[in-house]
Amino acid sequence: MRLMKIEDYKEIYDLWNECEGMDINDIDESEEGIGKYLERNPSTCFVEERDGKIVGVIMAGHDGRRGTLHHLAVRKSWRRQGIGRALCAHALKALHDQGIKKAGLFIYNDNEVGLAFWKQERFVSHDDYEYYDKVL
Repeated sequence: MRLMKIEDYKEIYDLWNECEGMDINDIDESEEGIGKYLERNPSTCFVEERDGKIVGVIMAGHDGRRGTLHHLAVRKSWRRQGIGRALCAHALKALHDQGIKKAGLFIYNDNEVGLAFWKQERFVSHDDYEYYDKVL
């Protein structure tokens, strides 16, 4: 496992697009957008490599008080081997080392694989609020 770098972008973007339930768009997940995210969060985003290929990725960042996890993905052929759990643990430790005490994530309601993973990792769902966004 190692820190993610912008040179990984093409391989990671392809991985995200292979994963069911992920919604990748050209605004947030453009190479420029990911580059800006990595500039702000240089020590909290990780990839897992096997045989010279990226098989897993997680992005994490914070606003100074609360962390957010983004785009955890593991290639289908490498799942159920603890890679997702290890990526999550690395990201959460990196956030904790920066003084962050709580982290959350956004996930689509129809992403069954992701929902099952995050429940297994003991993340708690909240149905008492809604998330809104706007393209600027």
